[in-house]
Amino acid sequence: MKRIVSLLVSAVMLFAMTTTAFAGPQMDSTMPDEAYLQYLELRESGVLGEDITFEYWQYLLEESARLEKELESSSEYSLVYDSSNPSAYTSYSMEAGDVFITSSTVSSGFLGHAGISISSSSILHIAGPGEHPDTLSKNEWLNKYNKGWSKVYRHSDSSIAEDAAQWAEDTYKDSDAEYVITMDLESTDETYCSKLVWQAYYYGHTPSAANGPTWGVRLPYSLPDTIHNLDLVQEWL
Repeated sequence: MKRIVSLLVSAVMLFAMTTTAFAGPQMDSTMPDEAYLQYLELRESGVLGEDITFEYWQYLLEESARLEKELESSSEYSLVYDSSNPSAYTSYSMEAGDVFITSSTVSSGFLGHAGISISSSSILHIAGPGEHPDTLSKNEWLNKYNKGWSKVYRHSDSSIAEDAAQWAEDTYKDSDAEYVITMDLESTDETYCSKLVWQAYYYGHTPSAANGPTWGVRLPYSLPDTIHNLDLVQEWL
């Protein structure tokens, strides 16, 4: 119930902030200069779409920080392996559809990062600005994102997870999709890490295995709430 209330509150806040989403960036005396300049840089470089306002971007950063803390301390997910156990690394066996989330980022230090395994040996993700969707192994993921924790969530229904993995592979593997954060959750020519993962579960199976609507921004740390029936099966701290 607490999770449902949280999602409803977030949806109301999202609607309120996005009613002016197309007004373009505006600065007033109350806006922090450094944060606004960083926002302008992301807009001008094409990382943020024109429909992402400064106010909404600030909300996303604050929500991401809140969700990161919640994810770190959450007891709502069943922990199967713990990185303090020396056998944890070797005992985890990756399956298609596993959702990878890490607090370690390599681009601008925002929002965390996510990917989805498309087989027992390959993780599909888009690393950040200037990148296209790419694959890497579990070892490559852990070596690349080694400055924070990584957690792996698995859907309770393996057939749904496999459908999501297949959709992600068919849609994004070897794709020229560009890294752009916009409000459009339907498009596949512009994407970002958590949108790619969310889309796989939203479009990969009928009925959908993820929450709508198909507008807004999906954060890496919100994926365990916006994708149905995920359980934590592995973490490295």
